[in-house]
Amino acid sequence: MWKFVVRNPTDKGDNPSASGEVQEFTGSTTSSTSILPTDQGNQRNDAINTEQSERSNAKQKRKFNPLWQKAFPWVRLVNKKMFCDVCTKNKHADKSSAFVKGCDNFHIKSLRKHNTSSGHVKCAANVKALSAEPGTNPAERALRVLHEKEFEKMRDSKNGRPYSDYEWALDLQETTHNIKLGETYRNDRAGRKFTAFIAEAERLKLASELSTTPFYSILTDGTTDTSVCEAEILYVRHCNKGKISNRFLALRNLERANAENITKVIEETVKDFGGVSEEDLYKKAVGYGADGASVNMGCHSGVGERLKQLSSIS
Repeated sequence: MWKFVVRNPTDKGDNPSASGEVQEFTGSTTSSTSILPTDQGNQRNDAINTEQSERSNAKQKRKFNPLWQKAFPWVRLVNKKMFCDVCTKNKHADKSSAFVKGCDNFHIKSLRKHNTSSGHVKCAANVKALSAEPGTNPAERALRVLHEKEFEKMRDSKNGRPYSDYEWALDLQETTHNIKLGETYRNDRAGRKFTAFIAEAERLKLASELSTTPFYSILTDGTTDTSVCEAEILYVRHCNKGKISNRFLALRNLERANAENITKVIEETVKDFGGVSEEDLYKKAVGYGADGASVNMGCHSGVGERLKQLSSIS
């Protein structure tokens, strides 16, 4: 409770002791509802802070912009998260990457950061190499140029010796069998010609056998040559005068080691090297053997399944 008194002086003079009109005012501090200036300022600041917080939250609620896919074709939106189509399909990708697990930071900076990351760059290079035309890969071109001359020298022999050893082999024959072979054909060019004639003679012999046999089977296996290029070794198993015979047919290079190319090489080799006619190509084929790789034994599009659909192989 508070109380104050106001005395108004009379017109008789300015003497403070003189009598005059007196007014009294009373009140209670507990019943006062007035707002002080300090309280008004605090409420105004609270309102401003609330408004700024609402604006900040509105800015943080970003959405996916479809135009980003023009600049970054690899990005796709799944269940309100962004994924990298290149990295998610590559088994060597960084599994801890946000765009592999799913990124919900809808900001173009996150896309730019992933696009230049080492993991994404490696995956993109891998996809480009796999889709490149055979022989256009930089590594393949370099190996082909590097090994072109050496590969030509290694076409010779059963034991994988180069033609430069042909003269040494003749010396060995003369010493071992005590014979004289002369000097006319003692060079690697002659050795290459002799090898070609021997190979052609053996091919004609095998072609004659396959033309009379009632059935045959094909055996294949993958390998790599000296230039690390994919190749396929082909053997033919057939019945010759009542005896089962396994004969080497050819060693063929592949443009790409997939089921389609391997099947194509088998067809061409059996016709060109084996001398089997187009009519008998699949009519006489009764079997196919290879390792258990999916490219060979895949139940949907493997080499075995392709041959089975074209022939009587069961």
